Amino acid sequence: MENRPRCPFYGFRWIKQGFIQAEKGNNCAVYCLEGACVMERKGEVPNMETCCLPTGEFIEQFSRSTRKVFPLEFPQGITAKKWTQMVMQA
Repeated sequence: MENRPRCPFYGFRWIKQGFIQAEKGNNCAVYCLEGACVMERKGEVPNMETCCLPTGEFIEQFSRSTRKVFPLEFPQGITAKKWTQMVMQA
């Protein structure tokens, strides 16, 4: 996907019991305080595989989830599993 960092949480925030919704900007859904991407704040390129946030089991559960997320590319929603696969293959 064009111009999207390799992180399924980039540009999202938490809403309603764990669902995430697209936000303009560089919010990080893992960083629950509605904060900007930690990697970008350090001057690094966002990438879930090299992120310093403690995510482990959380990412594993998210990556297998059938819950829907709503990225700008898919306003009708897409499963978290499919979204993670698409973003990480980019």
